[in-house]
Amino acid sequence: MNYNQEQRTLNNLKKNKPNKIIPIINTVFACIFLAGSIYAKIAFNNQYPLGYFIAFNILVILFPITSWYNSYFSKKQNIKKINNYDHETKEIVSYIKRLQSYKGIELNREYKLKLTYELTDEIIQKAPIYDSEHCSLGLFQPNAIVITFGVSFAGLELKPYNKEIVGLCGVLPRSVWYKRHLKVPTAKKGKIKIEAEGFELKEKMVIQALKNQDTYYDNKTGWTVIGERKKTPLDEVIEIMNDVYIVMRSGEFISIWMKLAPSLAI
Repeated sequence: MNYNQEQRTLNNLKKNKPNKIIPIINTVFACIFLAGSIYAKIAFNNQYPLGYFIAFNILVILFPITSWYNSYFSKKQNIKKINNYDHETKEIVSYIKRLQSYKGIELNREYKLKLTYELTDEIIQKAPIYDSEHCSLGLFQPNAIVITFGVSFAGLELKPYNKEIVGLCGVLPRSVWYKRHLKVPTAKKGKIKIEAEGFELKEKMVIQALKNQDTYYDNKTGWTVIGERKKTPLDEVIEIMNDVYIVMRSGEFISIWMKLAPSLAI
């Protein structure tokens, strides 16, 4: 990470330093006003309408709550996000260095991947593992073919000699996740065959699919999807490894689903 980025990070950390002094002072004043309001209601009941009493007390109670949120809790959350973003940036830079010798392909009208599948119970017998420390689904083997999805650097790893999917790999930064309640589609177990149109699948190649598609994460279940999160009747959903689904439409990628651990979102 360059000097300018480090300086911006330091400035943001200073700007978002949590402050307890102001909220404590505001809480003390709020308690004084609340006590005064209660005393006034008791002493001057007829001159102090109940509606004014309730409205004033609500405002007094909200005042310290807002102060604590703006000066302390929101800034603590911002610090957490800034530190996480800084950490993710370093992990992404480190991961990209591994891809420097790889040829990059971006899917478009000229370059396409054609998918076909075969239903079988003999799928990849391993589940996705998310390494929070490195924001990673694992490293790819040397000379692999890597297909990344959306704006992340995570996706599928293919063997270079037979184009067979062997699992997941890549950096999946949590800072770009959108927290949603996800309805997981029903999948059939199977194997997917991938063929290239407009180019040749070769070793040491990284292919970007579903450009600009977002990542959605269900904090309760741990299910994560990159791409379209709603299935249509035209879609085929294939479970290629334990808790990893590929959704395809007309032989093209629509989304990739994977079940990670719950409560990972920042």
